[in-house]
Amino acid sequence: ARNKEMDYTLTFLPKNALKDGSVIVLTVPTTYTINSGSSFIVSGLDDLSEDSTVGMNFNLVSNVITITNFKAITTPQLVSLQLRLKNPDNVGVTSPIYIQTYTDSTLATLIDQDVTNAITYIRNLRK
Repeated sequence: ARNKEMDYTLTFLPKNALKDGSVIVLTVPTTYTINSGSSFIVSGLDDLSEDSTVGMNFNLVSNVITITNFKAITTPQLVSLQLRLKNPDNVGVTSPIYIQTYTDSTLATLIDQDVTNAITYIRNLRK
């Protein structure tokens, strides 16, 4: 539905292990509006420590979500996020979400990158 705020579950499997200090970066198409207050990690990432909890930082201008402060993932496992997004106003197929993992917060060394199959088809709905 055009311009409608909806909850999406995004689940992905990193291709490689992620060490302590690694960062996950999600780039959501800018045709969406992210509701950062209603977006959160569902499963797959544990707090680095009691004092250093998993963080989701939102750049609402560029639609980038950065996930930090999670324990190392030695064997890749599914990561699941709940995202509340306002759908685009235009009708048609959306661009996908891009997922990248980096060794640390400098984002200098890329571990993985992939494009999800997370596209939606926006339609006009009659009231």
